Amino acid sequence: MNILLVSRAVTGALFVGVAAMISLGAAQAAEYPTKSLTMIVGYRAGGGTDTLARAAADPLSKILGQTVLVQNKPGAGGGVAALYTSKTKPDGHTFVVTTSTTYTLEPQLKKVAYKSEDLTHVAVIGQFQEAIFTKAGSPYSTLQEMIAYAKKEKRSLKYASFYQLDRLVTGYIADREGVEFIPVPVTGGAGVMPAVLGGHVDFGWSGGSFAPHARAGTITMIGAMTYDRLGQFPNLPSMMDFGYPTGTQVFITISVAKDTPASAVRTLAAAWEQAMKDKRVVDIMQKRNQLILFHGPDAMPELMKTQTAMYADMVKLLKK
Repeated sequence: MNILLVSRAVTGALFVGVAAMISLGAAQAAEYPTKSLTMIVGYRAGGGTDTLARAAADPLSKILGQTVLVQNKPGAGGGVAALYTSKTKPDGHTFVVTTSTTYTLEPQLKKVAYKSEDLTHVAVIGQFQEAIFTKAGSPYSTLQEMIAYAKKEKRSLKYASFYQLDRLVTGYIADREGVEFIPVPVTGGAGVMPAVLGGHVDFGWSGGSFAPHARAGTITMIGAMTYDRLGQFPNLPSMMDFGYPTGTQVFITISVAKDTPASAVRTLAAAWEQAMKDKRVVDIMQKRNQLILFHGPDAMPELMKTQTAMYADMVKLLKK
């Protein structure tokens, strides 16, 4: 047989083989997800992050065509869940729902066993609206009145705390105003309300779970801890209104293990974007005073970088 013909035959066979492999790889990528998915929630059941995640699980399952199972792994401001997810198989079938501060703030305040770069950040699906509040009937109804009360009574005030950001900001206010706020650790946002309503603390900090209680009149809102005022409580003074040159920004984020295929990341992001339009999800976010917004994978690197720099400046300011 002519050598040239043999060469062409072999080359043709190789081309067909490579083409088949590429086609198979593309088909496999297009099939994602190929099995049930596990949603890891970085906070305990009943909190704002968990409630949103569980509400989204059903529409996500329908959109992706696979069951979405929810597991709670609370601790370390979402760090336990982030670390766990970073070590899972990078195929997109396990993803973590936590807050952006897990990656942008926590590592600046304490030693952690994970880095933001250990995960691929898929999307931002919402934003918490942080505020402090007290049980209805307390001897103060504003931040200024609470500070004056602490000074008059010459006593420290205890508050329900569940992560580093609330301790940083309340510590700054206490130092600036010459009072003492003592954090009483609770597990996630779900642990704040029982502590406040039960009278176990003087006030509490939450990212939105306070909303139903504020409308019901069982708590008194003291102040927004965000730089600007809250969308659903526009009359509540913000950090800027109090004259403090800082404020909070906490996004709800979706992340997967590093090196997860880009096709899986985009499929998961698109599913979340669609799921966030589900009526039950929207209703829960509005009930809990969570701001609805979406940023996809292309925006995530710059968004996380910008927030990390913002909190670095805040840490320097609040530690002066």
